[in-house]
Amino acid sequence: MSGSEANAKVEEDSEDSKSEWLCFKVANETYTHNVLSIDEVLRFSEPTPVPGSPSFISGILNIRGSVVSVFSGRELLGLTEKTPDEDSRIIIFRINGENFGVTVDSVVEIAYFSKEQVEDNVTHDESHSFMKGTVNHHNKLLIVVDFAALQE
Repeated sequence: MSGSEANAKVEEDSEDSKSEWLCFKVANETYTHNVLSIDEVLRFSEPTPVPGSPSFISGILNIRGSVVSVFSGRELLGLTEKTPDEDSRIIIFRINGENFGVTVDSVVEIAYFSKEQVEDNVTHDESHSFMKGTVNHHNKLLIVVDFAALQE
């Protein structure tokens, strides 16, 4: 294998090790979650409130015959709620066979990076166990989250 073929193979391998990550905004921060556990992204529609549920649960939605709990992304992050607008979305996750949604202010882009690029530099407390670290992607700081922790 020539030197240029070897370099091309290394580039190809490094591209293959990158995953797709959905980037979304809550307040002024950009968060990202691996797309493998995302079923779909919906335009915001008001969830039906559930009396007696915790404040971080916005309510439930009926999505094609399935009832899905919807978490408030702002409430999960300890931020004040804001009135949803045309950019607001509900990201529907499927984790461990269960669907649930998380409201976000907007969906920004799909990013490509490997898990190895994530720096474990966030405080790990029980209320933010879904925060996994940060990654510098194209000179932007992304906060990596894994909402599987919401089901524990």
